[in-house]
Amino acid sequence: NSSGLSFMQMNITNTHPPVPSLVNTFDGHKTNGVFGETDYGYITTDTNSKEVVIISIAGSSFTETGYFNAPGNGTGKGIFVLGNVGYMTAGSKLYTFDLSSKSGSRTILDSDGVTLAGVAHDLKVVGNYAYVVIEQSSPQLQIVDVSNPSNLLIVGQATVSAEDGKDIFINSIATRAYLATENSSSKK
Repeated sequence: NSSGLSFMQMNITNTHPPVPSLVNTFDGHKTNGVFGETDYGYITTDTNSKEVVIISIAGSSFTETGYFNAPGNGTGKGIFVLGNVGYMTAGSKLYTFDLSSKSGSRTILDSDGVTLAGVAHDLKVVGNYAYVVIEQSSPQLQIVDVSNPSNLLIVGQATVSAEDGKDIFINSIATRAYLATENSSSKK
């Protein structure tokens, strides 16, 4: 939540039990989603002018190097990066943005994104497809063709329960998906 740190690096010992220790931090935004690469971290925020913040994590201190400002006044939720393309969910939209550089304002690739069946939460990208978790709606999963990041197309969906979708894991060859949904307190 907004009272915690935005982004942290932790070391974890290989002992029993494992012991975590805080190494480095970055703060200044409420973080809703996180993605990491070797030299960069990405967070989604509810800062309307920076729904995605790009953080350099290569040096001794973490610094903001760039950002993506999605159309409108949304809240960034899910984030994924593959190659030079960033993928972000905000409200009922999936957006793509250019990451050929990690500095400054990043350009949107599909000017209107793609409109999903409901509020999007998390996402994973494997190959030419983004697998987007939907909450507050049915279906709980939508599959988007991202082979052309400038023209996103919904190509499939799955309804698995009456619960909100929360998180997803896709195996590396995209033959299996594991979808987490919210559990109702009235169900046992």
